[in-house]
Amino acid sequence: MTGNGKDKRPGAEIVPPFHAEINRAFDFAVCRVYAKVGRLVPVVPSNIFRYNAGGRAAWECAAWEWFSPKMKETSKQIQRYGVVGVVAECGRYLLIRRSPAVIAPGKLCFPGGGIEPGETPSQALVREFREELGVTARPVRLDWENVTPWGVHLQWWLAELEPNQTPIPNPGEVSEVLYLTLPDMLTHPDMLESNRPYLERLSATFQPLSNAARLS
Repeated sequence: MTGNGKDKRPGAEIVPPFHAEINRAFDFAVCRVYAKVGRLVPVVPSNIFRYNAGGRAAWECAAWEWFSPKMKETSKQIQRYGVVGVVAECGRYLLIRRSPAVIAPGKLCFPGGGIEPGETPSQALVREFREELGVTARPVRLDWENVTPWGVHLQWWLAELEPNQTPIPNPGEVSEVLYLTLPDMLTHPDMLESNRPYLERLSATFQPLSNAARLS
């Protein structure tokens, strides 16, 4: 270590800046944290303990290269479940603008929400439409499933509104009701990020029809 605090030993240059001063206690800290999230494997790859003339420098990088993707995988473990309703009418899709009182205020998204204990996804979908828009929705079929980077497992259901109903926003959850085309949704700056994977999937097989027509 030189007087200016920079490590000039061979291999030290590969240490990420934010790891420059990490010492060997790092192995115990990482292993203990990693064990707590339940993904520590019994055999740790030998390259984690690879030392060279740079001492801990090579070890730190090897450890980070191995643990970082594993921690990212763990972060996608399912934390909760949700359901989303996709209602299409004449090539336009029913969307809501989230109210200022909820998470992600002002964002556009499909109606839906969390699945409560004891509910089936279709029951949750019906409840969410009643709570958010005061209408009765009829689940048609499950169209897609995915898990968000923050661990929410979403089921995307094609749905229809019962006849002669007009969605009325519940101001505690919804500030506006919109009907947008797929191109409009794909380019709209206010679209909720968690909805974009479904929009991309939808665009790959896009048919500007109602749900009923798509199923016939």
